[in-house]
Amino acid sequence: APSVAPDSPLADRLLRHVGEHGTDTSHLERSAAFAEVRCAPVRAGEVLVAAGSPPAFVYIPLGTGLTVHPTGGYPPAPLHPWVPVGLTGAVRRASRNGEIVADRDVEVVMVPSEEFVTGWLRPLRARQLAELLTRRA
Repeated sequence: APSVAPDSPLADRLLRHVGEHGTDTSHLERSAAFAEVRCAPVRAGEVLVAAGSPPAFVYIPLGTGLTVHPTGGYPPAPLHPWVPVGLTGAVRRASRNGEIVADRDVEVVMVPSEEFVTGWLRPLRARQLAELLTRRA
């Protein structure tokens, strides 16, 4: 999978959209944050994440087309673009608790879990969230 350059238009879009979905990316030192980030296509019918697999990456879908099939009897649910997927397993360093399948072709950005947790993961503070919600209203 091709790497995502820290100064690329994709990196700009990624940081903007991830920021709009609850993660403060303003602190990131881009060259370090994108050192091992990749963008990969996932074809319709492909399994992106298998239940029980190790949490090697946090995935960020660039469009619609992924569905999570949780274990434990929960119903499948579509995943939203620009919202990081696999975050709980990355934080807990726990195996995946569901399967993610592509319903149609979609691209995903792959951030190594350790890098996402230590470098990227900064939830918005209450004031930042309130400002974001006010702008959207």
